[in-house]
Order: sequence, then C-alpha cells, then structure tokens
Amino acid sequence: MSEQPTQRPDEIAAAVERAIERLDARDKAEQAHDKARAASKERLSDRVSIAAISLTMLLSFLNFARTERDDAGKQLRVDVSRAQRQVDAHWTLYHARASERDGYARSEDQLTREVATLGPDDPRLRLAELNHVEYAQRIASLDDDNRRVFYVIEDLERKQVQAVRTAEHIDAKIARYDMGTRVLTLALVILSLTLLANQRHLFSASVLLAFIGAAIAVSGYFMR
Repeated sequence: MSEQPTQRPDEIAAAVERAIERLDARDKAEQAHDKARAASKERLSDRVSIAAISLTMLLSFLNFARTERDDAGKQLRVDVSRAQRQVDAHWTLYHARASERDGYARSEDQLTREVATLGPDDPRLRLAELNHVEYAQRIASLDDDNRRVFYVIEDLERKQVQAVRTAEHIDAKIARYDMGTRVLTLALVILSLTLLANQRHLFSASVLLAFIGAAIAVSGYFMR
C-alpha cells in the first residue's frame, strides 16, 4: 500500500494564516458595513430632527395665525350683530316718523277741505293758515329726519355686508389653515416613524407631505 502524502508544517501554517486573513477580512467588512449603517442612520436622524423642528415651528405659526384670524372673525360677527340691532332700531324710528308724517298729512288734507267751505271773511281762515304753515313745517322736518335716518341705515347695511363678506373670507382662510395643519401633522407622524423603521422612503414621503401641507396653509395665509 502507498502512504498518503502528509502536509508539511509550512503548508499547514500558510493555510491557517489564509483562514485567519479571511476571517479578519470578513470581520472588517462587517464592521465597515455596520459603521456605514450607523453613519447613514445618524445622517437620517439629523435630517429627521431638522425636519421635525421645522414642522413644529410651522405648526406653531399656523396655530398663531389661525387664532388671530379666528379672533378677527368673532369680532366681525359681533360687529354684524351690533349693526343689525342698530339697523332694526333705525328702521323702527323711520317707520314711527313716517307714521307721524302721515298723521300731519291727513290733518292738512282735512284742514284744506274745511277751509274750502269757509267764506273769505271768516276769521277761522287766519287760524287755518297758521295751522297749514305748522303742518307743512312738521312734514318737511320729518321728511328731512327720515332722509338722514335712511342714509344712516344704508351706511350700516353696507358695513354689515362688508363685515359678513370679510368674515366669510376669514372662514375660508381658517379652513385652509386647518387642512394644511392636518396634512402637516400627518407628515410629522410619518416623520416620527422614520427613525423607528429606519426607512429613507418614509422620510421622503413625510417631506413631500410637509411641502403639500405648507403650500395649502400658505395659500390660505396669502389668500385675498
């Protein structure tokens, strides 16, 4: 029988050395991979932190702007209610004076009919003339007063319509703020999940949503 060849000590040492080198290379590759992943996660974490701070500041600004607009809208509604009460009061005054004028007009008509039955030398003609002048003056005075009241009513109604339109415009702005805030809040939630899942596409999705929400909210802020 032939004897199996035996490895020499130097060959064994070389094989062991190559195995050790392969292990070292694999360990270095794993360390480099882990280091690259850690660096990537750290960069992602920095970006998420910056984006979260920016979104939080934007949400705070939108909440402030919404509160300011909401207060303005409430004040406008108070002004509308006050103007309506003033309009109602002036219309009441207008109708009261109109009724008083109708009374004087009827009295003057009756006086005219009575004078027509009097003779030219009747002493009651002088009193009738005085009454006629008084009635005419009262009617003219009531007409002037009602004309001024009507102008006041027109001005109040015009201001009321303007206030209602402005309040509706503010409501439209607030609706934009609310919609933008909801989208930004969703972006912030997705952003918080980015670090847990360590997924860049979640960060990209949150940034896209943030831009959409910001565009909606800013369009409401600058809406005319």
